[in-house]
Amino acid sequence: MRRLVRSGIVAAMLATVACTGWRQVAVSPTALPAEPQEARVTRPDGTRLTLTNAQIVNDSIVGSSDGQRLALPLSDVRRMAVPATSSSKRAAGLTVLGGALAALALWAIVVAGGN
Repeated sequence: MRRLVRSGIVAAMLATVACTGWRQVAVSPTALPAEPQEARVTRPDGTRLTLTNAQIVNDSIVGSSDGQRLALPLSDVRRMAVPATSSSKRAAGLTVLGGALAALALWAIVVAGGN
């Protein structure tokens, strides 16, 4: 039974994490909030970089990628996106997960009750 509970907890954690994506934002000095966050930038040549602790400083986006500190002029950024969660996807995922866990619990009760 402990294994079932542990599996349910892990599945719930994965279901809530899996409902995140990227939301496009304008490439502008006001695109990111004041506090550092994660951002994905697409450069004019099509390469993508995911920056951690990203923030806009003057006319550049500054952050870390693969352990290196980078500063890219906003003029060298074609697109920019920030992490976003989808409430509808999360709700659907949790509904399916809840149903699956309820079915598992019922199965466990039936199997345990048969012994």
